[in-house]
Amino acid sequence: MVAMVLADHLLRQQFTRGVSGLAALRRGIDLLDDALVILLNQRQAMVADLGKLKKRSGAIIADPKREKSILDARLALLDETILDEKLIRTVYGGIFRHSRGIQKR
Repeated sequence: MVAMVLADHLLRQQFTRGVSGLAALRRGIDLLDDALVILLNQRQAMVADLGKLKKRSGAIIADPKREKSILDARLALLDETILDEKLIRTVYGGIFRHSRGIQKR
């Protein structure tokens, strides 16, 4: 995790060098948005592998207990952020729906 934070910091410095104010902030946000998409894609690729394992073993796709555990763990991090509970619930609700769809393929 520390390596990811350091790499992110260095990348932002490199891509925002010589740019200030609004343009620098927007460039930084664009970089973070790119990272979010890359990470979500990696997560969903793992979900696809999980779906294959579940099919082979005859396990059910939906796992409400696991989803609750994941959501609760992320909600526990909110005290250290400026994010609110509604955002996290909405984002993870979408991720869980998409994940179930991928696993059904």
